[in-house]
Amino acid sequence: MKSRAFACLDLPSPTNRKHRRYVAGRRTSSHDPPDRWSANSKEKQFTPELNKFDIFTRCHTVLPTKPASRSRGEAVEVPKHPLYILAFDTETTEDLELALEFGVYQYGSLTPDGYVIEEEGLISADSLDERSLSVLRAYSEEHNLRLRSRRNFVESVVWPTLRVGGALVAFNLGFDLSRIAVRWSDRKDGKGFSFYLSDYWSEKRKRWEVNRFRPGIARTSIDSKKSFYSIGFTEGTADEVKEYRRGRFLDVRTLAFVLTNRSHSLDSLCNALDAPPRLAKSEYMSGPVSPEKIKYCRRDVTATVWCLNALRKEFDLHKDLSLHPDR
Repeated sequence: MKSRAFACLDLPSPTNRKHRRYVAGRRTSSHDPPDRWSANSKEKQFTPELNKFDIFTRCHTVLPTKPASRSRGEAVEVPKHPLYILAFDTETTEDLELALEFGVYQYGSLTPDGYVIEEEGLISADSLDERSLSVLRAYSEEHNLRLRSRRNFVESVVWPTLRVGGALVAFNLGFDLSRIAVRWSDRKDGKGFSFYLSDYWSEKRKRWEVNRFRPGIARTSIDSKKSFYSIGFTEGTADEVKEYRRGRFLDVRTLAFVLTNRSHSLDSLCNALDAPPRLAKSEYMSGPVSPEKIKYCRRDVTATVWCLNALRKEFDLHKDLSLHPDR
């Protein structure tokens, strides 16, 4: 019945269909015009004519890996605890920019009883207005403090401290570092930032440029509570690079979390460590620069150093720890 049905419709029977071929993307059969085919009478088959076509492929290039321009060299040996610290805190403008307004710093050295402060001073923004600057001058003279501009603080205190193996110390160090930086950039690996603290006036370009003879400070975030800091390379000599790489960075907030497994503010950490009443958190003084606002900032730096000394004692109780407190 099936064969008869196909015969009535003048269709080839399923049992006797001609074999169809695919040529150059087109399905063909024996019914194609004879001018495109050459018949072979012996084999009863048709051989298609061969046509040449261009083949286009999609590809991409891979850039060769560039060798590092400088070698990191051998690790620099440092003691367990930094021999010197530079603790500082900054106050900012009360707008979206949060630019540096002023700050307070304390420089100290390590003794058997902890870190003892040897110098305390104030930091003023490079472009601070005259009224605010006069308040800082009057306060520094009254309390026998050294007043430094941000640029002088970086060149005369920060870099010398790092080059002798000292540590920059702050509570939430990343924020305060960013306030005294003149420029920042994303790291090439996309995992953090690099802060640049030094600049110079370029007569050729008539603008301030980053000083490449001073290293950048790289910050790599691990999570919301932990970050790693490291010293970048400079255009200086090999000995200068080695000196800068002795520098260390210690965030008291991170050290407190490691030892207590709790996220603390400076106030809650002072309470947890039973800090003396004089370090009790005072109410924040908003508004322009004033003696009360300077006193508030000085209290924060003093509390940060006190907490560091307390946490250092706790850290030394763990004899099995092979890492340093800044690592």
